[in-house]
Amino acid sequence: MNNEKEHLVLKDCFIKMGIWQFMENDKVTGIMVNSNKTIYIAGNLSEEETDTGLIADPNVTMVIMKILATLSDDSVTDKSPYLTGTVPFMKSRFEGLIPPIVENPSFSIRKKIPVVKEMKDYLNDNFIDEKIYNYLEKSVTNKKNILIVGGTNTGKTTFTNALLGLFDSKERVILIEEIEELQCKNKNKINLKPIPGIFTPTQALKSCMRLEPDRIIFGEVRGVEAFDLLMGLNSGHPGGITTIHADDCYSGLSKFELYLQMAQNDKFSFFIAKTIDIIITIKIKKIDGKKIRYLSEIAECLGYEDNKYILKEFYKGD
Repeated sequence: MNNEKEHLVLKDCFIKMGIWQFMENDKVTGIMVNSNKTIYIAGNLSEEETDTGLIADPNVTMVIMKILATLSDDSVTDKSPYLTGTVPFMKSRFEGLIPPIVENPSFSIRKKIPVVKEMKDYLNDNFIDEKIYNYLEKSVTNKKNILIVGGTNTGKTTFTNALLGLFDSKERVILIEEIEELQCKNKNKINLKPIPGIFTPTQALKSCMRLEPDRIIFGEVRGVEAFDLLMGLNSGHPGGITTIHADDCYSGLSKFELYLQMAQNDKFSFFIAKTIDIIITIKIKKIDGKKIRYLSEIAECLGYEDNKYILKEFYKGD
């Protein structure tokens, strides 16, 4: 089958499973097919995950996995029972698992947000106040390096997109991410896509340095590429933004250290403190049973002394 036919078969499988309606619904941000064959959906994080009442056919689920593996030039077998990729015609994140590591084929789809939220929207929604808005706008204008911290689905990418909207439109921006979620309005830009086994995040960062960026935007730090990102941000290319999975501002820097140790067997703590200017933490809390995103903390990194980062708190929301 060519890609067009595979896309049609894939769509047909989604229809048979009953989830195509959710793929087309912009209010649905996540679709989860569980190992017990139940199917749940997630909204815009204002509500709990919802049981659709649908039951997945394991055979159809497996066909979806096989097609997506083929489209990714990958394979999914009992010897390689997981798949990380995208639903190509929707540019949505896909994570799939098959037996023997789960009882039945299972997957999770995280949809790309169709509408970019601007920083003014965060202000209007009372996510931030005027003081924070002005602070962030000034920080971006002054090309501060920003690290955004949070757990899964806390809205790190959405907030990053809002920061991208504050860029000078004349700046040249290089965006690096495996799955295209960052949305920058600047016309002078390149989107680099690391591909496992072909073009690693580290290679993407090295290539980026030769592309004359005004700003380097790296989707998410989660490995040895942390070293090359740190080099890039401290080599005449300030004003970068990246995200990392951690619980708070300090933990975000510590996690960065961990990745540097994986790459260079050294924490480079002083170098991190010199390079990362601002750390922003976003979290989720439950209010009356509903999940709400909120700004937990903003801190400035002033240095590193006595084996500790010196952080100056700008905002504390917890």
